Amino acid sequence: MVLEAKEFTITEAATRTFWKNVIKYPGGGCWIWTGGTNSKRNPYGRFWIGKDQQVMAHRYSWALEHGSCDPTLSIDHLCMNTLCMNPLHMELVTFEENSRRQHERREPERQQQFLEDLNEALGAWRNSPEGKARLKEMNKELGKTSWVATLTHDERVSILQKAWRSGKFDNRRKQRPYTRIDWSQPCQRGHERTPENTYFLDGRPRYCKACKYERRKSNEQNGTGPGHCTED
Repeated sequence: MVLEAKEFTITEAATRTFWKNVIKYPGGGCWIWTGGTNSKRNPYGRFWIGKDQQVMAHRYSWALEHGSCDPTLSIDHLCMNTLCMNPLHMELVTFEENSRRQHERREPERQQQFLEDLNEALGAWRNSPEGKARLKEMNKELGKTSWVATLTHDERVSILQKAWRSGKFDNRRKQRPYTRIDWSQPCQRGHERTPENTYFLDGRPRYCKACKYERRKSNEQNGTGPGHCTED
């Protein structure tokens, strides 16, 4: 995914907004962006500078550290976390080089290891003095706008149990269980099953890239497509 890069100016107000939405994990880990994002599937943090300019949060973080961010170059997240704002986890490269690296990093083992490291860092941050103070502050801000924040754990459990017994969640779509992929067998439409030909989301195989390409090609020709094979 190529994001359009634009020039921007570092301001005091924008810097305050940036740091307000960043959580720093201890030990030099990722700095997680908690503000707005551009999408849910492949999120990149973004926020407004003034009333008429929007900037990508990771590019603003790079500019804070290095003074500027070249709009003709792309930022590669070495930690594979697009919501990371730590400039030590970034590298300024060409858009072609960034795309090549992303293709190489889509192995399920590497993505699973990243999720485990991130969860471990999150637990360390929650137990640190800075994390406890930040969580207390976030809960206090949440309590100003949400009555749920005023409830105790037992009260929330009681409300959920009553909702389940009343049948409120009976029509909710249930996620199908994850099934492991047999890489020695082709996909549903006969394409070779390889990590390079499979799209992964959160370390789980989602669909065959060749099937999706055929669907797009068919849609361009007649407006309908054969669909693609999902894995979970």
